[in-house]
Amino acid sequence: MGFHDIAGAVCRSLTVRKDGPSLYDVCDPLLLKYRGGDAHLGKFYRTAIGNPALRGLLRRTGLPALRDNARLGALQAALKEARDAEAPDWAAIGAPVAALMEGIDVRHPLPAAA
Repeated sequence: MGFHDIAGAVCRSLTVRKDGPSLYDVCDPLLLKYRGGDAHLGKFYRTAIGNPALRGLLRRTGLPALRDNARLGALQAALKEARDAEAPDWAAIGAPVAALMEGIDVRHPLPAAA
């Protein structure tokens, strides 16, 4: 990926129409400022995902599937379980995420042949 590809991707991410709740709409109420639970999860969220440059890029990205209140609620309940449970059931927590991933057309970059 060259400079122009990266600059184009940044420009598109800043000007795209938001198509549903973003990562921040889902996670901020649960992980940004909370007391109790697993402090590591909140610290990771604030440090890695809460990075100001990344926040600016990802705030406009939304997932249309999360406009469904049942899916959004299931995802937030899973995050609460991960945050608050003494010994979280990671398979149950990952189920709503896996269900969302099934509906996303994920394409990995194909580098040019050397």
